[in-house]
Amino acid sequence: MPMSAAASLSEPSPAMSNALMASVDPLSGIRVDGAAALDVHSDGHTTRIASLTERGGYRIKFPTPEHDTLEACIVNTGGGVAGGDCVSFNMDVQSKARLRVTTPSAERIYRSLGDPTRITTNLKIGSAAELIWHPGATILFSGARLARTVTADVAADATLIIAETVVFGRRDSGETMGQGLFKDKWSLHRDGKLVFADATRLDGDIGEILTRRAVLGDANIATLIVAIAPDISERLDAVRSALASTPVDAGASTWNGILTVRIRGHRLDHITTAIHAALAALKPNATNLRPQVNEPTA
Repeated sequence: MPMSAAASLSEPSPAMSNALMASVDPLSGIRVDGAAALDVHSDGHTTRIASLTERGGYRIKFPTPEHDTLEACIVNTGGGVAGGDCVSFNMDVQSKARLRVTTPSAERIYRSLGDPTRITTNLKIGSAAELIWHPGATILFSGARLARTVTADVAADATLIIAETVVFGRRDSGETMGQGLFKDKWSLHRDGKLVFADATRLDGDIGEILTRRAVLGDANIATLIVAIAPDISERLDAVRSALASTPVDAGASTWNGILTVRIRGHRLDHITTAIHAALAALKPNATNLRPQVNEPTA
């Protein structure tokens, strides 16, 4: 029977509830306090929901029945976020469970009059488990201020694939980036050790900053894919070959059980094609649940 986020199967675990509350400052005067948290476990044949938490307009839908891999789709019923809003995502994939997470559309970050929008993503992947985190693009409008944090705790024999895309202004709609803030911090741990850290800060006239060769060279869309798995280095040639046939600027590298892909371009449809090619090379079944981004080509 297909599952729906309309009913939670159980109350959130104390640890998950604490993680959600820790990401929100009750004194910050936020306008939206949104959260989506999912804890899944395996019974040996099927990945099942252990607990589910939804708050502030965010819902998790399950478009297919529970199977060896559970597919989850995070929906923002509010249509976007703005300055002062705070959103957190927490995914806990227990031992031997398999989870894919995506969204049905892009997340829009609207203009801020002061405080930044804060989005925190916390991922935990247990022994022999797998998580594919592939949301739709994050679109920043001119004047948007976004502070985003991505953290992960991955077991030594687990698999994690993250694909995140940021669009700085929808150019095909006549929108260009002006003043704003994009602050992005990634911290990924494997077997308790920090194995990947990445930090970006664009503050001021983002449209002008993007034209610099050391930034995006006038491209306005950037994708970062990070894959962590015991055998990930063996997939590098396949990923590079897949990207070579796509109409984007992209590069891939691997070290110490990590593979990264960076993509830049001007058209969201081209970027999406490249992401799907890379994911198919990383994990043949990774593109079964593709985000349907109802946006211009950007």
